[in-house]
Amino acid sequence: IFEEGKDNPTYGNVPEGSWYLKLWNANDGVVGADAVKTEYDPCPDGWRVPTIDEWLALKDCEFSWDDTNIRASISGKENGRDLLLPCMGRCNGESGQYSNDIIDFWTSSNHKALSIPSSVADCIEISKKLIESGSNLYQSSDYGCAHAMSVRCIHE
Repeated sequence: IFEEGKDNPTYGNVPEGSWYLKLWNANDGVVGADAVKTEYDPCPDGWRVPTIDEWLALKDCEFSWDDTNIRASISGKENGRDLLLPCMGRCNGESGQYSNDIIDFWTSSNHKALSIPSSVADCIEISKKLIESGSNLYQSSDYGCAHAMSVRCIHE
């Protein structure tokens, strides 16, 4: 991958065992293993990109949407402080189309439903529509790694 003069692998043709499949989590795909930060993880020391399971654990928390500041918040039951998630939008990697009414965050997990290694990573989507419907967030695996989405770091 990323060899000068060569195209990147097409969807579904990422070589098995490629560093690209373990970009932010050296243990991605290892059942029962803790997430391990890699040198490519964009978070500062002591912080890392959360896994899909860590994001999904928040699904049943109390979410709210703030129209004034265009953000979601998750009620902090343990310490009384809310987790604020500003809406920064998403840029489509194929069309370049920008959406500013949703919040997308990358996870450190590659999409496991595919039977072949792919350039599709799991992300989490949060929106006013999802919060108002009571769904809060959902796992979205339709996006290739070329899509511009945000990273929310968590403490190791």
